Amino acid sequence: MKTERSQVGIGFRFWWMIAGVTGLGVGLGLLVALIKTLAPLSSIVNSTTVVVMAGAVVGASLGAAQWLVLRRHLPRAGWWVLATFLGMAVGFALANVNFDPMDIITPGFVVGASLGTTQWLVLRRHIPRAGWWLLATLGFTVCFYSALAFAAMVFSVVAFYSGVPESSVLLTWFLVAVGVVGGALYGGITGILLVRLLRQPNPDVSSPPEEAV
Repeated sequence: MKTERSQVGIGFRFWWMIAGVTGLGVGLGLLVALIKTLAPLSSIVNSTTVVVMAGAVVGASLGAAQWLVLRRHLPRAGWWVLATFLGMAVGFALANVNFDPMDIITPGFVVGASLGTTQWLVLRRHIPRAGWWLLATLGFTVCFYSALAFAAMVFSVVAFYSGVPESSVLLTWFLVAVGVVGGALYGGITGILLVRLLRQPNPDVSSPPEEAV
């Protein structure tokens, strides 16, 4: 498959940001629907299963949206969807182990490390110095996860004192809004790095480049 590395630029960064907005926004919206669907089954579906499914839903949504942008610039880009799917699912599951509600940094670190690693495994076969992607994803995810946890606590307090039930449609729109803002920041930040990585000479795709970290 012929890729279009030379055409990577401002347009790519714009659509990558749109993919982040769409992927996280839709993913978090579907997450609320999933939780509501599984609520009546709480007696037979344990919390770990719900968390893994939540990560899988968000990961699949984000990965599919990003694949639509990445497929013209990266060989075998379909693996990106699977990598994002697995990275989110595993990350959510590990972050849920011995989770301390007061610790809003560690879960973000775990999710970021898992997501960044699985995506790096796809990038490293085609892009030199792809290790920077892991660091960028890890740093952003820690910040975003912390902001999401803080925003959720604020929402809970507001919902409690205003009498608005947390399970109302307001929660759905709240998470979608968080996904949109977070997706825009994620797409904007990682898009800058991805453009720089994709503009490098295209190595032999048959084996990982020596420069990969």
